[in-house]
Amino acid sequence: MDKREVLARETLANKLPPAKLEIVVPRKLPGSAARFLQYCGQCHDSTTNFPPNFLHGDEATVNTRLDHCAERIFYRLSMWHVAETKRGKTTMPPIPALAAYGFDATSWTNSAPLADLLEAARQRIVNQGGQPDTMLRRPFEQLRSCLPSATP
Repeated sequence: MDKREVLARETLANKLPPAKLEIVVPRKLPGSAARFLQYCGQCHDSTTNFPPNFLHGDEATVNTRLDHCAERIFYRLSMWHVAETKRGKTTMPPIPALAAYGFDATSWTNSAPLADLLEAARQRIVNQGGQPDTMLRRPFEQLRSCLPSATP
């Protein structure tokens, strides 16, 4: 590369806007929220509402949102134990995301982390007076929406 090419590239680079970086500060949440953050945070810890951002915010906000979303979380996690042809909804986490955690579909289905997430969601439902296992017999769309409606 001659000096003119180097100069042209430097000039072009100087015309580009500065890169926008999103600095993500690692954070810790207590209890079962930590497990959800570990396995679901990649998609659900954001400032956007889709996919539902139930893991975004301070500890109190996250726990409130986890309680509110518990039915749908339980349903989606439970799909790992339903035959693929009979699933009412896709599994969560989705199959392509498992590799980041060192799992394939079979190992995830029988894993301690999935069992922990299911139990944590189950407990949140029970604490609210619900019956987790009956939810699997209902269509997903009939479950409580994940995020509470915004109040005007």
